[in-house]
Amino acid sequence: MSTSTEMLRNAVIRLAPEAFHTELNAWVNFGLLPEDDLLVAILENDLGGVLAHAARDKGMWNLVCATQNWLWMYAPARSYGSDLMVQHWKTTGGLDGESKRD
Repeated sequence: MSTSTEMLRNAVIRLAPEAFHTELNAWVNFGLLPEDDLLVAILENDLGGVLAHAARDKGMWNLVCATQNWLWMYAPARSYGSDLMVQHWKTTGGLDGESKRD
């Protein structure tokens, strides 16, 4: 991976919600499934799962919205959206796995 590509990836990750920086970085770049169930629910577009987590703490809604906005604006569209897309991204190995295939 070129230095400029790596710098761009790092800059984009810094725009992600702080609570999820590390997990989103590992997810987008390497396809490592987050340990946080709320983040997995967001990635899989699992409304029921998101509601179950966010109902416990009303402050979570800001995190949910910020994470979803970040995904829409910066994450590869193929890295989230359904459980099948999430599983495929995991199997692919994220951007790093895609770049090794090229």
